[in-house]
Amino acid sequence: MSTLDERLRGARTIGDWPAVIGLLDANWSSFMQGSRDVLRETLNAMPAEVLEANARWIAAKDYLNFIPDSRTVRPVRYQHTASQPTGLLDVLAALTSRSCSDRFVGAFERAVETVREAHATIADVPRESLVAIRPALAELRMQWAITLELGGYLTDAVHGFERSYDEALVFDDLRIAAVAAGSAAFLHALLGDRDEAERWLTRVPEIDYEGRDAGRIAAGLARAVVALDELDLDAAREALDRLPDDDVSPEHWVMRQYVESRYAVKFGDPRAQLVRLRAAQRSHLPSLSQSGLNQWLLRCTEATLLLAVGDARGSRAAVQGLPDSPAELAAESAAVVSAWAWLRSGEPAKALAIAVANLAGSESIRASAELWAVTAAALLQLEQPETAGNAFSTALRLVQQHRLYTVLTRLDDSELAALTAAAGVAVPAPLSALRERANRHSFPRRARAALTHRESVVLRHLVEGNSIDRIAELEHVSRNTIKTQMRSLFRKIEVTSRDEAVRLGLAHPELWAPDGVA
Repeated sequence: MSTLDERLRGARTIGDWPAVIGLLDANWSSFMQGSRDVLRETLNAMPAEVLEANARWIAAKDYLNFIPDSRTVRPVRYQHTASQPTGLLDVLAALTSRSCSDRFVGAFERAVETVREAHATIADVPRESLVAIRPALAELRMQWAITLELGGYLTDAVHGFERSYDEALVFDDLRIAAVAAGSAAFLHALLGDRDEAERWLTRVPEIDYEGRDAGRIAAGLARAVVALDELDLDAAREALDRLPDDDVSPEHWVMRQYVESRYAVKFGDPRAQLVRLRAAQRSHLPSLSQSGLNQWLLRCTEATLLLAVGDARGSRAAVQGLPDSPAELAAESAAVVSAWAWLRSGEPAKALAIAVANLAGSESIRASAELWAVTAAALLQLEQPETAGNAFSTALRLVQQHRLYTVLTRLDDSELAALTAAAGVAVPAPLSALRERANRHSFPRRARAALTHRESVVLRHLVEGNSIDRIAELEHVSRNTIKTQMRSLFRKIEVTSRDEAVRLGLAHPELWAPDGVA
């Protein structure tokens, strides 16, 4: 036991609460980093009258009783206890506690408003007045940044994590520094700025975590995203496997689903992951999926999985309305998925229109690379090879400069060959080898022309094994009518036999399922 622990327990044992509070104020970071059990015991033992006179410790008690560690019994959600704060630190702690409580029930915008209030409160305080509360600022700033992140205000969140990191280092609070650096790295990786993501990953301190600590999650997710961008199967899987379970850090469940889904699209089974994604969503409060970063990531993740299994129509439906979200980059991410979905629906002109409309104002390096790639593929289908080659050159340049190799898995072999020929470039052999290791291509093509209702019905019957006579009987039409519809169907899906049609139908149930495969 450290000397600080002994002094704190000694003061607590004799009921010297002014001494206890003095020790907590002066050494909060040290207790949080190495003695959270002692800290929790002390706050839970604090008499009601002491808590009422020091409102910040009410919020601290709520937080310590919730924070994940090696315990198996803990609250499911953080809940704020109302208090009457007086001093500056009490006011900031109460605002932080209230914002955390709101974000745990999905009231992200209200939580963000409270954080803005905290920022305004501290902005009006003279610099010299902040000296006394600086030991607690790193923790407060980190919680404010997490709220901004979940609210979808990613740029503000990054700045918040950076300030939290700096404050933590001043007081040698390595745990807060690790969480802040890992969170900044994840957001940069999410935006496709892998160089900045890697810089922040190098700043994550090496520390021994207490039990099943949530402090490692953000950095682990960032490492997985960076590895997936590079199509590094082994590094991505290792990073994901080392993460603690969702119950340790319940607020990261959507981010984990996003990264696991990216892995499934590249190297695993997107159909199985689609089931897991929907099961995870059902197991959480609906409000947690309806706004902010969670809404953006869930909708785009579902859309990407649907597109990976060939359901372009379902993919477009999944991101409908997302462009109206206030979450930063939500509209741009939705545009990327929509453009690929239209392209894979055999509508290159619509895909091109979406891509071009979003390229000029693109703020994400990854989204820009995706939009240039889909522009190139759409122009290729529209039989404009020279322009397609120019667009592909830009896409390839971004892919290589920022190691966003995952973008090349969007293109099938014939598209990639035609685009490299049109651009007069070659994909480097090592990069081609990485692409070969991934799933053949993430967004598979389907029949270029949409089927009529009657053609879809005929394809469903063929998949079910029904003969022409049986189909005519079930649909109450003549045998010749079914033959005519079959010829039209075969032409549209580019097959020449019943067996080929069945194989294609089994691979792409969205062509004949009444409601897609959702």
